[in-house]
Amino acid sequence: MRKIAVVLIVFIVISVGVFSGCTEEKGTEDKVPTNQETSDNENILGKWMNYTKSVNLSGVNGSIMRVYNFFDDMVVNSSVVYIIGSQGYRSYTEGIYELKDGNLILTNATMIPPLKYTYVYSFNNDHTILTLTNSSGSYWVFRKQLN
Repeated sequence: MRKIAVVLIVFIVISVGVFSGCTEEKGTEDKVPTNQETSDNENILGKWMNYTKSVNLSGVNGSIMRVYNFFDDMVVNSSVVYIIGSQGYRSYTEGIYELKDGNLILTNATMIPPLKYTYVYSFNNDHTILTLTNSSGSYWVFRKQLN
């Protein structure tokens, strides 16, 4: 009789553990944003412009203008490439972005499959200058367009 009682107690303990709904693995809970991430999310909203003079594109000199428009969780990127002595060429992409652990992660939703780009970001000059650096060390400096 004592054996049956022990088996019954073990069965109840296991059943409570299995059917309690606590199936989340350790470390998978949503991370609460830090004050810095919250501040950065507010500061990145808006229109950012980068204008690069005198670039060499396949042996032809020109210039590139990139514009990022950051909304709640969406980003719109429009770029214009000006070739000296020719018309400008435009590109337009939409996607989503995330600021996480000092990185700006851009996902280009206009590509199939979507492409992800990760940049280390930093703000300067009272959050009016944004520098994005990729993994190879190339960087772009954007100025916030204040209206």
